Amino acid sequence: MNDIHKFRLSKYPLFTLLISYHWIEVINPFISHAFQILPKINNAHIAIILAWIFLPIQLKNISLPKSKIAIILPFLIIISIKVPYVEVRQMNTLITVASEWIYFLFYYPLYIKLLSTRSGRENFFLSASISTIIACTIYLISLGGIRLFEFISSNILSQLMCFSVPIAARGVIFKSGSVKYINILALLLIIFSVIFSGGRSMLLVSIVQISFFSIYFLSFQKVIKQASLFFLLLFSFSFFINVDESQIDFRNKKYNRIINWKDDGSIWLRIALYSKANDIFLNNFLLGAGWGPRTLSGHYGEEIEFTNFRSVNTGTKGLHSTALRIISGTGLLGIISFLFFFIKNLRYFYQIKFR
Repeated sequence: MNDIHKFRLSKYPLFTLLISYHWIEVINPFISHAFQILPKINNAHIAIILAWIFLPIQLKNISLPKSKIAIILPFLIIISIKVPYVEVRQMNTLITVASEWIYFLFYYPLYIKLLSTRSGRENFFLSASISTIIACTIYLISLGGIRLFEFISSNILSQLMCFSVPIAARGVIFKSGSVKYINILALLLIIFSVIFSGGRSMLLVSIVQISFFSIYFLSFQKVIKQASLFFLLLFSFSFFINVDESQIDFRNKKYNRIINWKDDGSIWLRIALYSKANDIFLNNFLLGAGWGPRTLSGHYGEEIEFTNFRSVNTGTKGLHSTALRIISGTGLLGIISFLFFFIKNLRYFYQIKFR
């Protein structure tokens, strides 16, 4: 046990480099597209396999409780059983299912080992903040009309922001020195990117997360003080960012859609997709239609009529919801097995010290 507490990733530079890159690519998907070495194989897969080869002895000595690994097996078996019987985009289903097995056989066990150590947790948090800085910087450059990568967009940023805001806020509140400044920069870039991306989910989730951290961890005086400082820095930061006029128009249109949500077709589309997911589920009640977003989008949905609004054709639209994908893609057995895995894992999160 003492060896675990004394474990330092800094003593293993090659392993640390592999793990850090792995965290950055997993958190920031566009990197895997931009710097992919082997076709159809993420660099993170290569990094994680190499990390297992160079696994430090202290991490090897951390035993993996069979219960932590076994709880995901029912879900993996259920999505695998369905593969031969998938009627739409079977190859996409096979690739997605294979990726899930790779994730839970290689990634998940290493996560348990790393997050059991303080050094591993800090490496994860710092890598996430660096990933945020990389993605937001590239996105802000693209706002000036210079597109370094084709894969960076407000949709990609949505996933990153929802994940990174609490990590950056943690670093700002609880850390000190260079790590604190890295997280301050990450949080500033997040806020600025959220404002100009116009992403509704990003805006809402970021406001909720930052409000929660401010109210729960800070006094009222500190909230006012730090909020004022952040807005001042954000205002000063805006003078150094060149934003193309078309991007400003795009952002304004996105915010107008929030204000005029009743006339916004995307809101009604999300509602209509519940109907599509329900139809897929009822037609594939036990095992679902097949695991994977591309598989489910291949199922043709009906046109839904809304009162005081035009009809919405769900067609081959994606479901835009992890919950709906689980319900329609894995069926009743998949729902039960996933809930079993999710609930069992909740208590493990409490064992990871947040500070």
